[in-house]
Amino acid sequence: MSPQSDPETGFHRLPQPGNAQQRLFAVLDHLPEGEYFWSVQAVDAAFNGSPFAWEATFTVAQPRITLISVPEPGQVQMECRGVTSTSYTIQSSTNMTQWTDIANLAATTNGLMKYVDDMATNGPARFYRLRSQ
Repeated sequence: MSPQSDPETGFHRLPQPGNAQQRLFAVLDHLPEGEYFWSVQAVDAAFNGSPFAWEATFTVAQPRITLISVPEPGQVQMECRGVTSTSYTIQSSTNMTQWTDIANLAATTNGLMKYVDDMATNGPARFYRLRSQ
């Protein structure tokens, strides 16, 4: 969102409430993957803007299965990527309609997760997906 103030001085250019109005939060939907930088500014009852707070960042990344291998019959090995300190669930299905949770994983400091499905069979095709909790 574009500020209604000078980013250097915090001078509020419009005599009206800021982008968030009276709310203490903002909802940002459907952000593409990437790193985002953000800051906030208070706007008082006289529509004067404070200096901006220190800039912070957050990352939007979709979890993904990056490698699948079959080291031996009946076994499927996966490597997954996600966001550090986030919990994920691996699900499996034979029809891509009904999904079953088979494992809970947490991304390590580099976002890497590994899982071995020892219950894979040579029967119907088995599909996998990774979902954030």
